[in-house]
Amino acid sequence: MKIKNKVKKSDEKFEAGEFVRIKKTNSAITPKKKLNKKRKLNKQLNVSHNEPDESVILDSTFNEDDNDNVVDTTTNEFETTVENIQDDDNVDEVNFPHFYTLDNKVICIIEPNTKFSFHGKLKIKVLYGAVKIYGSKLDKTNTIKPVKVYSTRGSSLVTIETTTSSSSKNSISEVWNALAEDNIDQHVANTLQKHVNNLTDDWSVLSIQTFENILTKFLSKHCTHRLFPKIEDPTNYTWFDKKRAEIFLQTNFYAENCRKLSINIDKTNEFIDRIYNRCKNNELIKIIITGGKNVGKSTTARCLVNKLLETTEAVVYMDLDCGQSEFTPAGCISLSIIKKPLFGSNFTHLQTPYHQIYVGSADVTRCITNYINGIEKLVKYLDDSSVLNKYPVVVNTMGFCKGIGSDIISYTIRSIKPSDVLQIISKKSKNNFDYNLTASTVNCQTFSWCDVKNFDLKYSEHQFHVLDTEAENHRGLSEGWNIEPHQQREISMLSYLSGIILSNNNKNIDKNINEIVPYEIPFSSVHVSLDRPLIPQILSVMNGNIVGLCGCDFDQDNVSIEAQDNCDDYPKVLLRAVAPTCYGFGIVRGVDMENKKIYINTPLAMSRLTHVNCLIGSMPVPSGLLQFNKPGLPYAGGECDLPTSRDPRRGYFRMRQNRNDA
Repeated sequence: MKIKNKVKKSDEKFEAGEFVRIKKTNSAITPKKKLNKKRKLNKQLNVSHNEPDESVILDSTFNEDDNDNVVDTTTNEFETTVENIQDDDNVDEVNFPHFYTLDNKVICIIEPNTKFSFHGKLKIKVLYGAVKIYGSKLDKTNTIKPVKVYSTRGSSLVTIETTTSSSSKNSISEVWNALAEDNIDQHVANTLQKHVNNLTDDWSVLSIQTFENILTKFLSKHCTHRLFPKIEDPTNYTWFDKKRAEIFLQTNFYAENCRKLSINIDKTNEFIDRIYNRCKNNELIKIIITGGKNVGKSTTARCLVNKLLETTEAVVYMDLDCGQSEFTPAGCISLSIIKKPLFGSNFTHLQTPYHQIYVGSADVTRCITNYINGIEKLVKYLDDSSVLNKYPVVVNTMGFCKGIGSDIISYTIRSIKPSDVLQIISKKSKNNFDYNLTASTVNCQTFSWCDVKNFDLKYSEHQFHVLDTEAENHRGLSEGWNIEPHQQREISMLSYLSGIILSNNNKNIDKNINEIVPYEIPFSSVHVSLDRPLIPQILSVMNGNIVGLCGCDFDQDNVSIEAQDNCDDYPKVLLRAVAPTCYGFGIVRGVDMENKKIYINTPLAMSRLTHVNCLIGSMPVPSGLLQFNKPGLPYAGGECDLPTSRDPRRGYFRMRQNRNDA
């Protein structure tokens, strides 16, 4: 994308991270002055950069309606936008890390009280000092095996900051021993030797590498969005140049004052430290995190979980956000036991939950009965489990805060009976609850959708906490950076389906999912349901789509089964399944009406498939799996043999049931 118009640069100072629309001003820096200023800056930093083309320096003739300034998410130009979010005029005011690119790694030396963020995927090992990532403190003791950190497009950038460490764990000689593996001689005078020999307890040294795994390769092949940057630059930068490290690691680094895509969670960390100290004193913690959409609930929950893992063996995570689930594909609520820190977006750390309930939709208003019954089952499961009761509990909730959403959160609080409730306040009134979720307010709420006498709800006596959101200040570049909620759910499902390749011990990422041998299930062993009014030929609706692999207790659950004359010719159809246990998801590869069998591809192991007796729902397969690099239909498309030929474009329209499914 080329920006044709030019905009003058204002001298007005803005807060770090504040998103400001470019506008006309009288005080402008001419292109020549800006070039001279940048040359002077580069000379001070002793770093060789290519001088910018004058044609890309902005002028004051900016038009908000100019379509040339819109970033197309389907192109590679959004990386250009991201690379330019850092203000070059403030680089010398920031303690930026020092990067030294070696043969197979990058050594990062960080000065005290330094923060920086990145976009990419890194494998980090601490050689000296300590750093904090997502609230988790990393040092030599817990990074003997390097940790993998994902900072993806569509979410806030991951921030790395220095923190205090035990001086007994630090040894400059061990740093040199690690560098000796790359033939770095400590007796050769250079800037690296100077930095290492002058290390103090407040400094940090990291060994950084990039990595690829089945998940990243699968998403790179099938995801319609580029989640990680692709940096191509033939320039031969020096080994201590930040740009060389970015090219080697395929990662963009940004200074602390560049907060347009990162979140400053200092206030959140203060609250988390208070909860951590209470947990350290053996106080039972059960905290519910509430708030509207995009206020930072998931980020807060990850930081809280990571911090609590420093004092406890595991943390129980109750995920009640069926739209953007943390450890499972959308459409479920679950209980998970977390034993390792979380270093990335939800799709980077999907795992098999301890217990999972199938709700049926990302929109609670379409499955409110299943959602309420699911909460009731999870709470009972949590209270009755001796394994879960000994760990702190973190509850993440959905961002539905108006109308019936207020009733649901009040019901949730009174059902769980937490020790603490955190309410994150948005700057937008429509994104907040109509009242503060204090114990006295919640206990006097009446529910419009039920008679409270029918529920065994006790009064809550929780402590109430309020935090202003720190996520809404950094919503710049939304056209090129953000990913829509339904697209995030597709990425999460793609991440889950990548397990099909792993489950078959096949590490050849080029092999298509359809080439994996599916499981076959007889009609007589399963029931089927769309969990909505009966539709004829239900198997035809499910065929080629994703279904929930569930288990129903037909003796206890309120299950309605359609009466059928001949059950052997067709699976039994459930008219309604109330919040069944979900073991996973699978793609219906085909239906054999002659042999009475259903063929399913799923990452589930055979040991868990034995518990499945219901196939519920019909979700479309992510569009990335539909666009195969093969010829089209006969007589409609063929092989591209000529150098100038290309495959015809095959459009795909997402199936949605209503406008809320976005």
